[in-house]
Amino acid sequence: VTNGVAQGLAQNAFTYNFDNTLKTPYSETISFGIQRELPGNFMFETTYFGRFGRRLLGQADAGQVTNFIDPASGQSLSSAFGAITQAVRAGTTPTPQPFFENQIFPGGTQFVAGALSTYVAKGDIADAVDLLGIYGYLAPGVGLGPQFVGNIYITNKSFSDYNGLLTSLHKKLSHGLQFDFNYTYSHSIDNTSVPGNNFSGESANFSGGMVCDANDVRRCRGNSEFDMTHLISGDAVYDLPVGRGRALGSNMPRVLNQIIGGWQLAGI
Repeated sequence: VTNGVAQGLAQNAFTYNFDNTLKTPYSETISFGIQRELPGNFMFETTYFGRFGRRLLGQADAGQVTNFIDPASGQSLSSAFGAITQAVRAGTTPTPQPFFENQIFPGGTQFVAGALSTYVAKGDIADAVDLLGIYGYLAPGVGLGPQFVGNIYITNKSFSDYNGLLTSLHKKLSHGLQFDFNYTYSHSIDNTSVPGNNFSGESANFSGGMVCDANDVRRCRGNSEFDMTHLISGDAVYDLPVGRGRALGSNMPRVLNQIIGGWQLAGI
C-alpha cells in the first residue's frame, strides 16, 4: 500500500493456496460390449466406455474479474468487452462501448481493440483488465481488486465426462495373415483442461488449468482441449510365404532358410 492505495496489482503480487474444504477426487467408470464371431476367421466387437470425473483438482481465482457496471451507462464490463471481441474476430471496427468510453477516456473502445488486440481476440478479459489496471487506464478496483493480481487456490471445482464407442474388427491368423482394424467415436467434455498431463498448464504456456468462473463451474463447460471425435487405427502381421514348409522354397537348404525364410511384415 502506497499513500493509502493498494499496489499489489501493479506489482503483479498474488497469493496461492488450497481450498480448506478440499476433498479426494474420484471417477466413475461404465463399460459394456458385445463380441460376434464372423465367417472367414473374423471377429467383430463393440464396446461403450464412459468415464466421469468428479471433484477433480482445478485452480480457481477468488479474486476473479468482477463484472463491474458503468454507473453512467449501466453497461457491464463483460458485455462491452464481448462486443469488442466479436468485432475484432470479424475483422470490423467495434462500435464505441459506453463502459470503456466512460471508464477509460473517449475513444477507449478503439484503444482496447488496438492495444490489447491479442487478448481481445482470444476473449481473455482477465489479462486485458489486468493490463488496463496496471498501467492506470482503469481506476483501482474496477474489474480486478487492486490488492492482488490473483488469489489462486486449488479446488475441487473441475469435472469431466467422457463417452466413447469403441469398435474393432479382428482377423485371426489364417493364410499367414492377421490384422486388427479399430475405430473409436468419442466425446470428452470438461470445464478445465490442458493439452498435456500437466496440472498447472506449463506445457501449454499456462493457457489452461483454470476454472474460468469460481461462482459458476459450468459456465466454461465444453469440449476438452484434447477431445478427439474420430480415431482410426490398425495393425497387421503377414508371414511371408518363403522358406521351408512354405509355398515358396519349401525344400530349400536349412542354411539358406536361416537367411531368407521365416520373415514377417508388420505395420501399425
